[in-house]
Amino acid sequence: MKIMRPGVLGNPWAVYQDGTRAQVIERYREWLWVIVRKGSVGAWERAALERGSSREELTAQVKECLRLKQIEDERWQGAVWVELQGLVARERAGETINLVCCCKPLACHGDVLKSCVEWLSLRSKIQDPNSKSQTEDLKRQGALL
Repeated sequence: MKIMRPGVLGNPWAVYQDGTRAQVIERYREWLWVIVRKGSVGAWERAALERGSSREELTAQVKECLRLKQIEDERWQGAVWVELQGLVARERAGETINLVCCCKPLACHGDVLKSCVEWLSLRSKIQDPNSKSQTEDLKRQGALL
């Protein structure tokens, strides 16, 4: 899955233009954490989906927010949350997800994204009492001794 700009999961901050590699990755981490803490699709996006807006239309609007660096825009944050939930569902279903960014093998916002998806997946397993082999998964991931 491509996670480069101008995609929904792309890092809105560019190396050199907006800071060092470490700085823009940290800004992405902080921004992503705000979205995870909110933990829901924004009201704007929910209303747009109920009106029948397509995923492509929403993605186009999010790309415009990215172009203008409107990082606080609810449309963008809601779309990021939806993408994160989709990645968590795929990971929980046992799918191997390859995140692709042009930065690799250097440090990349994809490393932050990977950790975020793993954390959300683990959290959802803990909260789901019906999760199969939950204890084995948690032990494998080092969450239980």
